[in-house]
Amino acid sequence: QLPYGEYAIAVYHDVNENGELDTNLLGIPKEAYGFSNNERGRFGPASWEDAHFKVDDNQYSIEIKIK
Repeated sequence: QLPYGEYAIAVYHDVNENGELDTNLLGIPKEAYGFSNNERGRFGPASWEDAHFKVDDNQYSIEIKIK
């Protein structure tokens, strides 16, 4: 359980289990990733403004699509 507050989440699928989000020579991710609110960054990660959400209840869940 998280304390009440504002949060943003970033996740990625570490396919090769090296502990890093692998990218190509241009910096484009080669592994699937996602952000809270299913936001996508334009030239980098999603912004706090777009990805943040409030936890203000004891029961809260969030679904993030990774692509």
